[in-house]
Amino acid sequence: MPRPDADFAHLHDIAIAGDEWVIEGNYSALLPQRLARATGLILLDVPAAISLFRYVRRCGRDSVKWAMIRHILVTTPGNRAAYARLFERRAVPAIRLGSPRAIAAFAETLAAPPVVAVETSRIAP
Repeated sequence: MPRPDADFAHLHDIAIAGDEWVIEGNYSALLPQRLARATGLILLDVPAAISLFRYVRRCGRDSVKWAMIRHILVTTPGNRAAYARLFERRAVPAIRLGSPRAIAAFAETLAAPPVVAVETSRIAP
């Protein structure tokens, strides 16, 4: 059962009051306060056809919901345009990832271990 909107908004605002946070998802109604506190933005901007394919593959034939298909094909294109406009007006560092390959490549950069330089001349044999 979903939380009431007011409870969800309250918990959202508590989360973004912290120094470090990451939020995945649109939650469009709460976007203004999130963008006001954000120090960076990652826009996952894949085409609706890819979203639909991935949704169906993830759900399997038995659990696909027509409401979600409608959302992906009808609602999402308008949202993508609105998010693109917000992205262009951003005031923080940002990256726009427009394909699964771009998302995977970016994720690889996050998962890479840090490079540590060691000055070997000071290490005893």
